[in-house]
Amino acid sequence: MSPALPPATAFVILKAHSARVPGKNWRALGGRPLFHWILQALEDCPAVGRVVLDTDARGLLRAAGVGAFAKVELVDRQPALRGDTVSANALIAANLDRLGPGPLLMTHATSPFLRPETLAAALARFAAVRAAGSHDTVFGASRVQARFWTEGGAPVNHDPAVLLPTQELPPWYEENSTLYAFDRAAFVAGGGRMGTRPLPFPTPRLESLDIDTETDWALADVVARGLGAQASDGPRVP
Repeated sequence: MSPALPPATAFVILKAHSARVPGKNWRALGGRPLFHWILQALEDCPAVGRVVLDTDARGLLRAAGVGAFAKVELVDRQPALRGDTVSANALIAANLDRLGPGPLLMTHATSPFLRPETLAAALARFAAVRAAGSHDTVFGASRVQARFWTEGGAPVNHDPAVLLPTQELPPWYEENSTLYAFDRAAFVAGGGRMGTRPLPFPTPRLESLDIDTETDWALADVVARGLGAQASDGPRVP
């Protein structure tokens, strides 16, 4: 049995400006603003006790209905930390005292299909490996079994002369920016959210969708429409 942890504090960063997908945080996806999706998942996750939302867009958030989410605490981003080149680690560092010493869960509005169950499972995994002393961070990753090549045409993880089925290749894990479970001690020790001993946490394929381009948005729109159709016909199955 995994050790019990106190409810986690979730940390979400959300800015008014988006360079590659203009206005994406406020754009309607499946009939509601994009940022509503991740806040609803956090609201519905019993393993999350509070949500600290760092933003330079308090007015836009209020106008778009952020007040409907009881766990959310809005924090105005420091002027020196505004802009497109500021790292997530810098924003976490600026909020460490507010976030507190317990388990932390960072997520993004651009991962709209994460389910509360997945968030809770990631936090449970973090609790287990932290207690065991084997790892100090759990991060969302896409498990990939495929044949990789360099740009110059050299095989990376396979022998082209031995055509193994892809399911027999060793899995690789791609960091997909969906979630990061860590704590203050890990952040300080490693100088960032990956700590010093990170562990990939495979997330389901649809939940791993990250909206970074207009093409990503178009795909997310198709998924959201499909989920809406499922909701009208029966249980949601991402």
